[in-house]
Amino acid sequence: MKIIQINCVYGNGSTGMLVKSLKEGLESQGNQCFVLYGRGEFSKDRFTYKFSSEIEAKFHSLLTRLTGVEFGYSLISTNRVIKILKRMKPDVVHLHCLNGHCINVYKLISYLKKNQIKTVLTLHAEIMHTAGCEHAINCEKWRERCYDCDIIKGKLTRYFRDDAAICYDKMKRCFNCFPELTVVGVSNWLTNRAKSSQIFRDSNCRFSTVLNGVDIDIFKRIICNDEYIKKIKNEGRPLLLYLTPNFYHHLKGGNKVLKFAEMHPEWDFLMVGVNEKKNDWPANIKCIKHTKDKNELVMLYNIADITIVMSLRETFSMVCAESLCCGTPVVGFKSGGPESFLPHNNSAFVDQDDYYSLGVSIKALLEKKYRDEDYYSNRDFLSKNRMIKEYYELYLSK
Repeated sequence: MKIIQINCVYGNGSTGMLVKSLKEGLESQGNQCFVLYGRGEFSKDRFTYKFSSEIEAKFHSLLTRLTGVEFGYSLISTNRVIKILKRMKPDVVHLHCLNGHCINVYKLISYLKKNQIKTVLTLHAEIMHTAGCEHAINCEKWRERCYDCDIIKGKLTRYFRDDAAICYDKMKRCFNCFPELTVVGVSNWLTNRAKSSQIFRDSNCRFSTVLNGVDIDIFKRIICNDEYIKKIKNEGRPLLLYLTPNFYHHLKGGNKVLKFAEMHPEWDFLMVGVNEKKNDWPANIKCIKHTKDKNELVMLYNIADITIVMSLRETFSMVCAESLCCGTPVVGFKSGGPESFLPHNNSAFVDQDDYYSLGVSIKALLEKKYRDEDYYSNRDFLSKNRMIKEYYELYLSK
């Protein structure tokens, strides 16, 4: 089978690594798998191709800011992608994150639909079924038709047109009557959200859920070096681990960690992804810079007693999945995706800003032993091999 994946990045970031894992897994089964990506450095992996120039991407970004239309530019890059699709004639085109100002989504989807090419669209965020918002938090307009939006609004066009309504209508027209399409959410929560959007309601597409997969050959229980443990953890005190790509992002809940740490001086908090601890932060907080070293991440998961997730919104959360695969329970605020698929015997999620219940849940899991049978079942459930198998079955389905 010949499969072409298209994503904004390859080999880095959460979606870039997932695309790479899927490519390698499919190739190991004898399939031809190609990846087209728009942003980042050139990859040396075979059958990968960067289709967008950084100059065109920056121009696309500028036009988006001026007009509010995020997916309507990069015509040179888009034509380049379409030429490759025409030449290679894939059996399946698998779309992932198409943001990043590198491709004209409307033109690409219209081409795939017109030519009746079997297409799988994986939703890693809410951009497609909202026509532009990465996460629709307290807004429900996207279910029927977006309009008068504070986010999708061009600096020039905002004064004489409704950019949100234009983007929504364009996206809806693209997906209308596209029976060769399968829309995949990375959690049941996200799949159900997509189903309720008017953008997909008239598409005649199919829906499915495929959880993201973890490399369980890397993320597993290990015996950590005693010296490293002493450097990270105070003996006799529970350690709560918080990982974030951006501590100050309003969705990631960094300030909530500070508040919670102040409420619980009996626990220590290790924040990974924070360059420097501020002087006015609680004394029981320790910070480590962001790391791309997976072996270091595995050690941190294994040393910690609990991984905490304080995000306002997560469609899946690789942090949760990796933590459980290392044998470390997860506790956090309900954010959408994680509580819809994580096993309740080793995780707990409470309502947003319910710090009391959060503390109670952590205490309960600190006193509970993570059973071996739970550890192994969670690893199978969250493994990348399971993800690859489920996607391959989707490619084969009629």
